[in-house]
Amino acid sequence: MKTRFLLLAAIAFLPACGSSVRTLRVSAQGGLAAASIEVDVLPDSPGAQSVPISQYFLPGNAVRAGSNPKVVRFGAGQPATQDISVGGLGKRAVIIAQLPGAHADAPGDSDARRKTIPLSGKSPSGGKLTEVMNVKVSQGGITVEPSN
Repeated sequence: MKTRFLLLAAIAFLPACGSSVRTLRVSAQGGLAAASIEVDVLPDSPGAQSVPISQYFLPGNAVRAGSNPKVVRFGAGQPATQDISVGGLGKRAVIIAQLPGAHADAPGDSDARRKTIPLSGKSPSGGKLTEVMNVKVSQGGITVEPSN
């Protein structure tokens, strides 16, 4: 009887633990859909958090080459919204966007062109994670929110 109660209690608790992200739905907002830009999704690491974004997309950048990112490309002939699987990225992913114009480099998520998200559990802001998370890339930076 005690075992049955513990099992039922554990099952009841599981949904409250949060869910796992399986897909990122990356969309370029406004004129960025037609711009030739890239958005990389890579496993979280000290290098991904500290590399200056102004250097990250330059040819031969060691952090980009070593992380084997999943790349979303926007521009001529590319859809404004694209889905990518987060399989193989571990527990946290870093999203880095190549945005046109001048932007000041900053470490971690204080740079609007970089966003770190958990792929399971709960988001740091207390919001829920869903199987599909919407990643919106705008001139102002990256926002991530659960899909409906």
